[in-house]
Amino acid sequence: MGRRRGWRRKRSSGCGGTEELSNLGSWIWYLAQCVIAALVIRAIINVFKTFSLRDGEPFDSKKYKDRDSYNAVKAMSWCKTFRGSYVGFSKEHWFFRDYWLGGLIGLAELIIYPFLLSKGKWQIIGGWIAIKTVPQWSVWIRSRSTFNRFLLANIIVLAVSYVWLRHYV
Repeated sequence: MGRRRGWRRKRSSGCGGTEELSNLGSWIWYLAQCVIAALVIRAIINVFKTFSLRDGEPFDSKKYKDRDSYNAVKAMSWCKTFRGSYVGFSKEHWFFRDYWLGGLIGLAELIIYPFLLSKGKWQIIGGWIAIKTVPQWSVWIRSRSTFNRFLLANIIVLAVSYVWLRHYV
């Protein structure tokens, strides 16, 4: 007998028996796992972003504003730099501001990719990654670490999506 496929997943009821999650319960469980995965992926990527900020990579030393920003980062502890980068909102430091846009896009990818993979629609995923890549190419020429973080995030999202494809879809 083969493995069960689909959105119904068995879970233990605590007494050795199993109960099936309802369709709505399965969706809620799946979406909760997507949110948790997006938060973990953001943390992983922001570890590398913190190292990059502390090394001064995104700053142009010829610009006065960037020199002040780099000095502000160097004055912070590693943990404070990580926290500012992870939170993504800052009134005083422009280099922390990403407003969670990358995290929200990653969350949408985590939700959608397993369905696309199950239908064999690799072209759509590849096209989407290309659309995300092309506009930022000029930035990545100057900052290889930023490009590598982008690639790492995409690899992790695809890997998690494949695992969820095997588990849920």
